Amino acid sequence: MDRRRSLLLVLGLVSAVLFVVIVVDSVRLVGRAFPGFLIWDNGMLLAFHDSSWTGVAAGLPTYGRVIAVDGEPFVDRATLLETVRSHPSGSDVSYTILEDGTERSFSVPTMTFRIDGHLSTFGIYLFGGAICWLTTLGLLYLRGEGVDARGVAVMLYLVGLTLVLAVDLIGTSRFGRSLALAEAVTPIAILHFVSVFPRPRVPPRRRLLLLVVGYAGALMCGAVGAAYFYDAPEFSRRFNDAAYLTIALALLLALVALAHSVLTESSSVHRLRAAIVFAGAVTACVVPAVAVPAFFVLGLGVSWSLIFAPVFFFPIAIVYAVVRHDLFEAERFIRLSLGYAVASVAATSIFALALFLLDFTILSEAVHGPSSALIFVFVLALTFNPPLRGPRRRSIAASHRSVVDPAKVLEEIGMDLAECVTAESIRARVEQSLAEALGLESVRFELETTGRRSREGELVVPVVFRTEPMGEIVCGQKRSGAPFSRSDRDLVAGVSAQAGIALRNARSMAELTVAQAGLVRSERLATMGELAGSVAHGVRNPLAGIRASAQIARQQTNDEDLRESLAGIISESDRLENRVRALLDFSRPFQPRLGPLVPAEVVSAVRRAIEPRANRLGVEIGVSIESHDSLAACDGNFSRRLCSSWSGTRCGSWSRGAAVVSR
Repeated sequence: MDRRRSLLLVLGLVSAVLFVVIVVDSVRLVGRAFPGFLIWDNGMLLAFHDSSWTGVAAGLPTYGRVIAVDGEPFVDRATLLETVRSHPSGSDVSYTILEDGTERSFSVPTMTFRIDGHLSTFGIYLFGGAICWLTTLGLLYLRGEGVDARGVAVMLYLVGLTLVLAVDLIGTSRFGRSLALAEAVTPIAILHFVSVFPRPRVPPRRRLLLLVVGYAGALMCGAVGAAYFYDAPEFSRRFNDAAYLTIALALLLALVALAHSVLTESSSVHRLRAAIVFAGAVTACVVPAVAVPAFFVLGLGVSWSLIFAPVFFFPIAIVYAVVRHDLFEAERFIRLSLGYAVASVAATSIFALALFLLDFTILSEAVHGPSSALIFVFVLALTFNPPLRGPRRRSIAASHRSVVDPAKVLEEIGMDLAECVTAESIRARVEQSLAEALGLESVRFELETTGRRSREGELVVPVVFRTEPMGEIVCGQKRSGAPFSRSDRDLVAGVSAQAGIALRNARSMAELTVAQAGLVRSERLATMGELAGSVAHGVRNPLAGIRASAQIARQQTNDEDLRESLAGIISESDRLENRVRALLDFSRPFQPRLGPLVPAEVVSAVRRAIEPRANRLGVEIGVSIESHDSLAACDGNFSRRLCSSWSGTRCGSWSRGAAVVSR
């Protein structure tokens, strides 16, 4: 097991233990007497409640602090619960509440904490926290190496931690002040997500520095809030309000950043990823991001259970996209997300409007009870599919308007490639066909295999004929921003198979053309050989007559100048005779006659052949033979002609009076 998976396992186990402990502690409250309201361990009252509880009916203030219970000073929540449980259910308990420096007395009947109250308060927080944590573990398992995936995972984990620890703080406070640390760090985690998704916006070193400073500062602020939790309860409550306001503002900033990425990112892949996450974020985070400032700044009464109820839509959307479709191949998920977003907004709007209208009727008490939330869930389950089908059907129809039939494309490309006879024409046809069929920004058909892997936003498919690599097709991003679907990959694979066959055929045709050209050349050479033989025979006899006449004339004269000139004629006649003999050899197949040969004899014969010409040029020829007994297996006549031809050619470059030594 590698290090990453080991850390993932440890994180999962720690999270599971923490979650189980807090769930068990909260469930232990069910069926037992409780005061009719929820408080922190330092006595601060909470707006986190069910509208049917007796504390709400008694008019307890949201920002009050319990300072006395039945005339006794408030110690902690455990002592308050003991006092409440000592009274019969439904009997009044007197409380002294400090609000804005003024003490007020209230009488609140005790009541039994029921399972529906647990589900409508603690249950929503625990469910949202569990979904966030499961999404975190899924992201780290599937894409733990990605900077963007880690940013999303850190944000979701801290959001889930805040939700789960909130249940602990208002339930049993087993983990005490740790919620203040989680609340302080969560806004930085959201900004961390903004800085890396859909792509890193800041250079790595600067981003690391900013994150270290941000997380360190947030932990220090959280430590201050935790330190004053018991010593200054009012300050601790205001700190909690500021933390939630900061989280809401960070969520709004994240939504704005995602919308900006959807509109302005240069990469179609980045635009697509931003659009996927933006769809889930809008569905999940708009209500909390707007309702939290409305509660703290404007003082509007809101239900915290309903505020955080849609939060789990975001991690569910991410998990569905990653596990089912892969976040980066999610064309179908985009359509589903659009349908779910429209249907969710419609259902939530209708429910909110119904609550608003019923609040002014005789049913106002029932509206604020837990039954209204349960009715909403059942009605939503029964009516969710009809509003979902419409947007899905329209989005599917719109997305498939320009989709081509892969079978038809392969058929057309196959017919076109059958007419291509060169590699370049095959390359051009494949690139043009794929670019038109898939709407690609770029496509390259490399005729050499480089073994490169597909990078983000591109698709690389090797072109192979049987086991022979023929090249590779590199498809760039789509102009629409959509990723490559499975059908797209199958289409490119089919085109690559046809291209491999076409390239193999083109190379076979090229080899056949070369072979045909060789046959034609051989025929021409044979014809030239016959012609050369006839020409050589026609030249050889006159040449022999010229040499004989020159030799007779040289023997009959004593004029040295004339004798030297006649010797030159004889020498050149011999050279021409060698050329004619070579021409005759060209006209018939060469059959070497191998035998022992003394190199010294060859050198001496060559010297005798070129010496007359060297004498006319005033060139002195010297021969150095290291061994006269060395034998070599070769054709003697061919060796002498070769050396004579080479030496005769070199004579033209000798200068008068030079000395030449042959070894």
